[in-house]
Amino acid sequence: MTLTKEAAARDITLPSGTHLRYYEAGDPSAAKVVLLHGSGPGATGWSNFSGNIGAIAGAGFHVIAPDMPGWGDSDAVATIDMDHDKDLVEFLDALGVAKAALVGNSMGAHTAIRFATLHPERITHVVTMGASLGRGPA
Repeated sequence: MTLTKEAAARDITLPSGTHLRYYEAGDPSAAKVVLLHGSGPGATGWSNFSGNIGAIAGAGFHVIAPDMPGWGDSDAVATIDMDHDKDLVEFLDALGVAKAALVGNSMGAHTAIRFATLHPERITHVVTMGASLGRGPA
């Protein structure tokens, strides 16, 4: 499935007032796959996953790839104020998504693991790439 950024782009304002840009493809009634991007200059749902969104949708899934707050075309957020777990709950609730498979790259992997730990009833699968969870207690 060939997909353009413009065709896939969607915008939503969450109940908290946060504006999110996200990219979507596939049958809305199909199983959900949420792609969570990494951090760094230029990191977005599209820049991290544009080569995969159409392919995953073409395999029969409903794909959703948000620009998390602080990145891309979503609202800017100071690093100290970021809570991507809270943002992801609010985003999925706003879209009416009860359960999804999460695929996370780097920072997105951290978000996916934290989300799965705090909200196990909301996930079907977790796939991570380059997850850094910090050192934790020694």
